[in-house]
Amino acid sequence: MIIKQILISTLVLCLAACGGGNSPGTAPGPSTGGGNNNPNNANDATNLLVSGGIEKFKNNTAVPDTFIQIQQSDQDANAFPSIAAITSRKADRLAIDDKILVTNDEDANNPDKGQLKVIDLNGFKEIGHFSNIYTVLALNFASDGTLYIDTVGQGLRQIDFSKLEKPVQSRRILTWFTSYESFVQNNTDADNILFQASGVNGLDIWSIEGAKDNEDVESAQGFEDDEKADKTTLLSRLTFKDKNDPKDEQAAPFQVRALAVPDQTVLSAAEKKKKTLLITARAGGVFVLDVTDPAAPFIRDRYFPKNTQIWDIAVAGSYAYLAAGTQIHVLNISDLDNIVPVIGIDIPGSVKKVRVNDGYVTFTLANAGVLLHRLTDDPKIKSNYTLIPMPAGEIAEEAVYQSNAVYVAAGTRILKLSK
Repeated sequence: MIIKQILISTLVLCLAACGGGNSPGTAPGPSTGGGNNNPNNANDATNLLVSGGIEKFKNNTAVPDTFIQIQQSDQDANAFPSIAAITSRKADRLAIDDKILVTNDEDANNPDKGQLKVIDLNGFKEIGHFSNIYTVLALNFASDGTLYIDTVGQGLRQIDFSKLEKPVQSRRILTWFTSYESFVQNNTDADNILFQASGVNGLDIWSIEGAKDNEDVESAQGFEDDEKADKTTLLSRLTFKDKNDPKDEQAAPFQVRALAVPDQTVLSAAEKKKKTLLITARAGGVFVLDVTDPAAPFIRDRYFPKNTQIWDIAVAGSYAYLAAGTQIHVLNISDLDNIVPVIGIDIPGSVKKVRVNDGYVTFTLANAGVLLHRLTDDPKIKSNYTLIPMPAGEIAEEAVYQSNAVYVAAGTRILKLSK
């Protein structure tokens, strides 16, 4: 069983890295039928192909109005000087709430030892763990305290943390291939809708409530028949292809890597009813999607910067923050039909992860450290951007701010940098 899942995980990662995977013209899940009257999409509601730039909607390729540059020499070693650490085999993902920090702790040579660490924020010590979890791609807490774990080969897992010392798996959702990041939305009809950034497959939208069995999905994921897992129904798939090759059917699709939703506190009542999702496609920019009808989503706008790869996105208020390789881009998304780039930041190193939490945006810059952005102005602070160095030999994989501290997954250690 374990060997089968390892082989599938290895194959999926290889295909994703090489730009392979399922053909963009074939959706592997069960067809739900139905038409799609929106002219921006293909007619098959289970396989929406977005290619050729789609001239019917605006291509926003404007550059930010302002660019600033942050140098390695701008690091402030005194900003967060106090460091504590917890050892790990490999920690490169984090999830946080106001009480605990959760990180993956994996052993590539022995997946049986893979687990999640549960760390108490007050004492910064490990208080629990969840075993037999590996190939973690993303960790995200939902508003109800449930942890969603995106994996390669193990599906999407939901973990209940009502008992911190003994978290339990409340659900495992089988989906096709790999999901880089997921978002679960409750529809007005009480159906659970799962949105998944699935690499070269694009964006998959699933019904995960009362779905029929899907033996093909279960077989592809390597799960045994007697394992308990919820089945899913694929409602639609958006595959994004190179806008510069409108006639090339063999053009490699963009890898959809991350998802975000607009900040509900700043949306009008009309916008809340529309149900909008933002996705990032590596080398493809940001797409604003109307997902009111999950079986027939359509594009409202997009930001398509030139010569830049978009790896991650986070949203706070009326702004979206993009991890874009050697740059950071900030977009004004107050009008979701007309997103506007407002600032670009040239950074040392490379950024692939961005998180918003507790009033700060945290950009992870690998060996260049962590860039912290304060969301509210403070007249006592000269700059709202603080570049924090890592201890010698440490590489920041993912970082998040909470209660006057920055927590960093750095592979062999989880670090706490506090004021």
